[in-house]
Amino acid sequence: MSSEEHSSVLAQAIREARAGNRKEARRLLEQLLEQDDSNEQAWIVLAGVVETPRERRICLENALEINPNNSRAKEALLALEQQRGASSGSVASAGGASAAPRPEPRVQVPTKRAGVTTPGAQDAWSTQRVGRRINSTFVVAAVLSVMLIVVGLLLVTGNLGNGQATPTAVAQATSGTPGQVAVIGTATETYTPAPPGTLVQREFNPQAVAPTWTPSITPTPLPTLTPTPTVPPLSEYSLVFASERPDRPLSVFSLNAGDGNERLLIPSDAPVADPAFSPDGRRLAYVTEVDGRWQLAVADADGRNAKIITEFAGIGLEIRGPVWSPDNQRIAFFSNDGGWEQIWLIDADGANLTLPWESGTAEIDPAWSPDGAQLVYAADVTGRRNFQIFVRSLDSDSQPTQLTTSGQNFSPAWSPDGRSIVFISTRTRQQSKVYIMRADGSDERILTYDDGSAENADPVWSPDGAYIAFASNRNGGIFNLYMMRPDGSGLTQITNSASTVSSPRFRPLQ
Repeated sequence: MSSEEHSSVLAQAIREARAGNRKEARRLLEQLLEQDDSNEQAWIVLAGVVETPRERRICLENALEINPNNSRAKEALLALEQQRGASSGSVASAGGASAAPRPEPRVQVPTKRAGVTTPGAQDAWSTQRVGRRINSTFVVAAVLSVMLIVVGLLLVTGNLGNGQATPTAVAQATSGTPGQVAVIGTATETYTPAPPGTLVQREFNPQAVAPTWTPSITPTPLPTLTPTPTVPPLSEYSLVFASERPDRPLSVFSLNAGDGNERLLIPSDAPVADPAFSPDGRRLAYVTEVDGRWQLAVADADGRNAKIITEFAGIGLEIRGPVWSPDNQRIAFFSNDGGWEQIWLIDADGANLTLPWESGTAEIDPAWSPDGAQLVYAADVTGRRNFQIFVRSLDSDSQPTQLTTSGQNFSPAWSPDGRSIVFISTRTRQQSKVYIMRADGSDERILTYDDGSAENADPVWSPDGAYIAFASNRNGGIFNLYMMRPDGSGLTQITNSASTVSSPRFRPLQ
C-alpha cells in the first residue's frame, strides 16, 4: 500500500474503534501493520482495541521502540504495570503470601508471512516488530560466533598478544533490561526512560502544540499558536478566580499572574462563583446566590453595576459555567432547572433565555468555538454519569459529534485559534488530568503527567493561546492556580492560598 492508502486505512480503523467496532478496527490495523510495522500511531490505536493486557503491552512497547519519547505509550505502560501489581498484590493477600508479584512472562509470538498463517495467528499483528527483535538477537548471536571463531584462530596461530592486530572489543548482547538494545563492538545504544513523576521541560515551540505528537492522519496541520513567536511573560496576564476564605463566603478575586497580588473583585455578602470576562474585557459574568437559589449575574469588569439576569425558581437549583460568545452578545451556561443539567443561552441583558437544543441527556461545561458557530461540552448520553466531550453546531437541525470515548471527561475549552481543545479526563489511574487534543478529537495527549496522584480542574486558555491556566492540588493538597504552555512545559504556580482556588479565567489583554 502507498502512504496515502496507509493513512486511509488508519483513519478508517480509528472511525471503527470510536464507533465501538473493535474487531473491524483490529482487522484493519493488522492489515496495515503487515505492510508498515513502523507505523507508531497504528500501534497506539491497536493498543486500545486489543483484548488482553499482554497484547496491549506488546503494542505499546512496539510504539516505544519506534519513538522512545511517546508519552502516551509510557503512560499506558505505567498504568498496565500498576494494574498488574495491584492485581498480584490482591491475589497474594488473599492467599496469605507476602511474596512480591511475579512478572508476567514474555510470550514469543509466532510469525506471519504473506500467504502463510502459523499457529497462534490471532497474535500475528505483533510479530513484525517482535520478530525484528528476535531476529536481531540471532544476528548478535551470529556475530558472536564469528568473532569467537576469529579469536580462536588467532590463539591457534599465535597472533593474539604478539604484537599483531587484535579485536578492539568483543560483541556483547544484553537482554531482560527494559529499554536497552544490543551492544556490538564499542557502540552502545540505550534508552533510559524518565522516572514516573518527572516533569520533562521542553523548549516551547509556538508552532506546535505537542512536539512529540504523531502527524495527523488527516491533512489538518498541527495546531499552531497564532500570536507572537515568543511567549509573553506572566506579568502581562491578569485573571479572576473563585475562592472561599475564612472571613468570607465563596468570592471572586482578581489576580496579576506576575506578582501574585490578589484583590476582592465583587464585595458581596452572598456566595459568588464561576467568573468569566467578556471577550472585549468590559463585562464580567458570574453566578451568585439570591434567596437561596443560584442565578446568573452580569457586572462591569471591575465588579460594579451588577445585575441579576435570570429568574430560575427551581428547588435545589444549580447554575454553573457561564461563558461569553465571541461577539460579546450572549452567554452560555448550564442549569438543572429542568430536572437534569441542560445547556442554556441568554443575551447579556437577560433577554432571550433559550435551550439551543433538547437532547434529554445531562450536558455540562459549555465553551464556544472561536467563530461562535459551535459549542463544545460534556454530556452523559448513557444515563450512567459517564461524561464524554461532544461538539455541536448551533444550527437547529445539527447533530452532536463525540470527540472522546474513554474515562470521565469535563471542562473542555477551545484554543483561540480553534485548532485545539484542552479538557479534564480521569482515564489515567482514575485521577483528573489535563489533556489536549485537536478540535476533531484526534491526537489526544496528557499535559499533567508529572503530578503523581494530584487532581486537576478548570483548564482555560490565555487570550493569545500562549498559556493554559488550571487548578491543581499537586502541592500540599490545596487547590491553587498554575499556568503552563500548551505543550506542558513552563509549569508555574501562581497562587499560594491556604483555601481552595477554582475557576480561573483570563482577562483579555489590553
